[in-house]
Amino acid sequence: MAATSPSSSAVPSPAAGWYPAPHADGESRYWDGAQWLEPDSPTEAITTDAAPARPAAGVPFFQRPMSRRAAAFVAGGAFLLGILLAGSSVGAANGSQVSTLEGQVIELENVGAENDRLAEEYAQLTKDYAQLEDAGASLESQITGLKAGTTDLEAQLATATTERDAQAARVAELEAAQNAKPVVQPAAPAAPAAPAAPAAPSNTYFQNCDAARAAGAAPVRVGDPGYGRHLDRDGDGTGCE
Repeated sequence: MAATSPSSSAVPSPAAGWYPAPHADGESRYWDGAQWLEPDSPTEAITTDAAPARPAAGVPFFQRPMSRRAAAFVAGGAFLLGILLAGSSVGAANGSQVSTLEGQVIELENVGAENDRLAEEYAQLTKDYAQLEDAGASLESQITGLKAGTTDLEAQLATATTERDAQAARVAELEAAQNAKPVVQPAAPAAPAAPAAPAAPSNTYFQNCDAARAAGAAPVRVGDPGYGRHLDRDGDGTGCE
């Protein structure tokens, strides 16, 4: 590396390659273009009390010697740049994770909504099932009542059938008895008896009914011995009735 020309005739030219070293609190150290050399190096004899010249223009910026303050600024800037780069990487990674987490949250919300819908549907089905069970129990109770009523009707029908059969048997017996009786022809009406001829008057006389009764002749009819109008007061032909 070529040494720089002196900046003033009053200041002696510094030895080439010697610069303020940041790691040595600004003390002069030899820079070989790649690393700093400590005073115990073979080039220690090349010393000068003058300030070192600026590095050649062809030396890269980060390979040039610099003061402690400048080195601190450069280190701080590099640190901040690293933080920003790391932050951007972390931010990108975090953004990706956030997007993934948001997708998972949305999926979980959808799953939760579906679970809520299924829970409501299950509750409705449970309610419908309970209503069906109640309706089934009511129908079973009605069927039991109808069966009991049918049993009563069957018993009443059996009793009525028994009574009907008994009455039918009684009617059959009466018909058989009626058929067994001989047929009786009605007798011809008897000819009316001819009125008795009035008896010939006799000498029997009853003064009153007491006398006729005493003689055993009461009642005394027309034609009987001892009949008289004084015994037949109503004139019907029979006295001392």
